[in-house]
Amino acid sequence: MKPFRLALVAGLVAAAGCSRQAAVATGPAGAYDGAATQAYLAAVGKIRADVNADNKDRIPALIHGEDTMMLGNEASRFRQYKETLIKIPAAKVDPDAVQFAQNFSAIVDCYASVCNDAAELFREAAHEDELKPDSSPIVPKMKESLPDVQVDAISAVSALTDAMGHLDYVKSGYLTLDPIIAKLRDDREKLVAAKEVHHLFTVKIKAGFSEKYPDVNWSDRDILPP
Repeated sequence: MKPFRLALVAGLVAAAGCSRQAAVATGPAGAYDGAATQAYLAAVGKIRADVNADNKDRIPALIHGEDTMMLGNEASRFRQYKETLIKIPAAKVDPDAVQFAQNFSAIVDCYASVCNDAAELFREAAHEDELKPDSSPIVPKMKESLPDVQVDAISAVSALTDAMGHLDYVKSGYLTLDPIIAKLRDDREKLVAAKEVHHLFTVKIKAGFSEKYPDVNWSDRDILPP
């Protein structure tokens, strides 16, 4: 694992632990039950299904199509997902389930950043093309450089930043694109780290829930992912 990502994962894990401890400290003993926890995670699971579909289909398609307006709309869509997550009732819900939702919410934030920054890149590239009418435009080259198959948001961002590197946009005079590319690379690292934290925490609580609430089926991927 890269040092930056290792530090990022460690920070996210530490933050998750602090949040969980605070949640446990404020709840009276015996205040949580398996049925309420399962219902809560089922509600989170419905949002996860939509987010996963966007991750695998919408985001790669919009980045490949360089659809600036729709990428902005997609970022708003992820903000709505987050609002819906926050509003899910959590009465009698195990604090670990709430932390699971918070970890997932961090992934949702990363997707929103990916969409916002990709849209910014395409807007700025088009603007730079307008400022350089005598130069070969970079926007068509960007589209030609992107592979047709991108399986998810991470691969789409990787393909986009790799393509920009191959185009050598700085030497072409497109200096304003450099900080945006840096943000996209950072978005990718944060998304990978957030997903890793989410996975590790999920593995942990699955075993814990099976012991605490043995009458509930925790193997359903709509409740907790595999």
